[in-house]
Amino acid sequence: MRRGELTRDRVLAAALGLLESEGEGALSMRRVAAQLGTAPMSLYRHVRDKSDLIDGVIALALGEVSSLPPQGADWSERSIAWMRGLRCELNRHPSIVPLFRSNHLLLPSVLAPVEVLLSDLCASGFERSKAGRVAWEMLWFTTSFVLAEQRAQESAQPAAFVAFATAETHAEELPLLAKTLPDLLGLDGDDVFESGSRHLVAGIRAEYLSRS
Repeated sequence: MRRGELTRDRVLAAALGLLESEGEGALSMRRVAAQLGTAPMSLYRHVRDKSDLIDGVIALALGEVSSLPPQGADWSERSIAWMRGLRCELNRHPSIVPLFRSNHLLLPSVLAPVEVLLSDLCASGFERSKAGRVAWEMLWFTTSFVLAEQRAQESAQPAAFVAFATAETHAEELPLLAKTLPDLLGLDGDDVFESGSRHLVAGIRAEYLSRS
């Protein structure tokens, strides 16, 4: 590979492709270099270290959420659209979600979409400290929901089904759950996410804006 052909964009695209095809364990400077047909040291002209590589990969995967302003008539609609968009991108690139289980949650690439949301909340009348709390709650809700979705996909069984099997086995100890959980087995993940988002926003409106 001639000097100058390698770019940061190519390095990050190769790293994301490797992550998506082989998982987090394959994400190393050596493996990315091999994917590009170059030497590992050549990557350091474009990424400082592995942390910078991971940051760039997440930024590439979440670029749409970071670059587009939230859409909607008011802050509540825009906030739900932001959570929906983040969930969509995380599910479109499920390989980056395991990275959130480590300290990578605080990388700039993860916080860039939060900056977009925070700016909109402040412009919508939230005090800065309240806006920060709200944005963090929305980030946690969305990432936690996606983590639960992916764990269910990995086990090939919805969490409600696992809970139902447990409650059914221990029906004498858990009578209400044994009777109630069958109704949850047919729940659609999209419906649960949408209703959860609405409930979160309604609670935020009642608690934070009523005190402004």
